[in-house]
Amino acid sequence: MKNRTGRGGRASRRHEHKAAEIQRRIELFTAATGVAVSTLEELTWEVLDWFRLHPEAKAKVRLEGTRAVFTGRVHGQPWLAVFDVVLPYGYPPAKAKDLLKSYLSRGRENFPQGMKLYPITAFPRESENRGS
Repeated sequence: MKNRTGRGGRASRRHEHKAAEIQRRIELFTAATGVAVSTLEELTWEVLDWFRLHPEAKAKVRLEGTRAVFTGRVHGQPWLAVFDVVLPYGYPPAKAKDLLKSYLSRGRENFPQGMKLYPITAFPRESENRGS
């Protein structure tokens, strides 16, 4: 009978691969910007902050269901930052996109009460083409 302790199995290798990929993303961002981050959540917020603070990033936002996908450039390298968006009850998604665009262009510092962003992930564009 197979030992079911859970060490060294496929799930463990998958987790190690994912952790290595996240670390690689963090190192790429830190090397490009000099901004030190230690977690995927911090990386996601820092990429969004980079888009907001640097007009040359040419950042854009699109809504995909409940997700906001911010795209832009970090020192010439295309990056994505993905957030879950929670809207106040009865708030139209079209208006939410306008708010996110305004936030991105620094026209707005805060969201309406009840609207929140929850970081999901951030990565350089090339890594999505590799299938990771």
